[in-house]
Amino acid sequence: MLRSLAVAQLAVVFLLTNGAVLLVKSYQNVLNTPQVFDTDQVLTANISLAGGEGDPVADQARVDFWESIVERCDALPGVERSAVTTKLPLEGGSYNGSVLVEGESYDPERQTELIERSFVSPGYFEAMGIPLLAGRAMESNEGTDAERVAVVNRAFVDLYWPNQNALGQRIRQDAEHSEWSAVVVGVVENVRQWGAEYRALPEIYQPYQHYPEPDSMLIVRGSGEVTKLVPAIRRQVLDLDANQPISNVRTMEQVLSGATRGRQFLLLLVSLFAVIAVLLAAAGVFGIMSHNVAQRTREIGIRVAFGAVPADLVSMVLRQAVWLAGFGLVVGSVLFLLSGGVIRNQLYGVSSVAALPLATGALILLIVAFVASVVPAMRVGRLDPNRALRGD
Repeated sequence: MLRSLAVAQLAVVFLLTNGAVLLVKSYQNVLNTPQVFDTDQVLTANISLAGGEGDPVADQARVDFWESIVERCDALPGVERSAVTTKLPLEGGSYNGSVLVEGESYDPERQTELIERSFVSPGYFEAMGIPLLAGRAMESNEGTDAERVAVVNRAFVDLYWPNQNALGQRIRQDAEHSEWSAVVVGVVENVRQWGAEYRALPEIYQPYQHYPEPDSMLIVRGSGEVTKLVPAIRRQVLDLDANQPISNVRTMEQVLSGATRGRQFLLLLVSLFAVIAVLLAAAGVFGIMSHNVAQRTREIGIRVAFGAVPADLVSMVLRQAVWLAGFGLVVGSVLFLLSGGVIRNQLYGVSSVAALPLATGALILLIVAFVASVVPAMRVGRLDPNRALRGD
């Protein structure tokens, strides 16, 4: 019974330490995933403006506010470019829908891929550091033109116009009576919208004037330490509206860190359980080895009387610990294979059966068994055979 419990504890040690190593490697891969936007010189802040969506008066008031605040921020010392957007990279958003390209017609039965939509002001790509691959970005006078324009990302081009020139192509809302259509004037690099580890989805960028949402984000690129610009930015907002709050001021580096916070918590939790399992398993192996030595005291005395040397006795105890570790490794491997689907969903850029994590888990298992059995083994090596034979 005691040995079975020790084997189970060692199996859990292998399971959790292997999982922790996999999560560490996965977390490193997420952090090392290249992002096409700048993270260290860009500041963002949330600004919620009054008025409901679809109210022409409120919409125009929001457009006027944002044009003014962007102009004011651009004039601040240390600011290279500022802009507005309805959603940030890595944080997702509710703006998506299907579109039709030239040659396609509306079909309510057709299954189409949802396309991400962002509404941004001129200068957004420059402020974020997103590379322009072809064509141009939107200009300040295009938000109110009858001929609407749009910029698409590389994933959108790969989906609809592979090996074709996207510039000049027309897109429109996938609806029986389309509320909007636009001509593509530029192509930008892919930006991951839903997290650092998720692939970039096809995306359309349109002028902010077309959908001036109440809740939007200010983007400011600085030339120095960008956080020093925060007081000046707040003053510009209050100068326009003394009652207008500005919230959630962050650098894009902090946005990236926030996008990985869930992985950080999971890694911490699994690591904590792994440490607890190691301590419990070490205590279990120590207890079993000590109990086993106590039960075999007379046998050990007889072995010594017949010529066994301390090294042989120590080796005997350590072999038992290795056997326990071996059984624990087998049981732990089976448990890991059975639970592989759970951890596989949390991995990024690493296989759940990678050699290094498996070897690390096995090594930790052996170390735990060895260290926990050293004291009982040394006790056997120092045992007085006369007292052992008397059963003292």
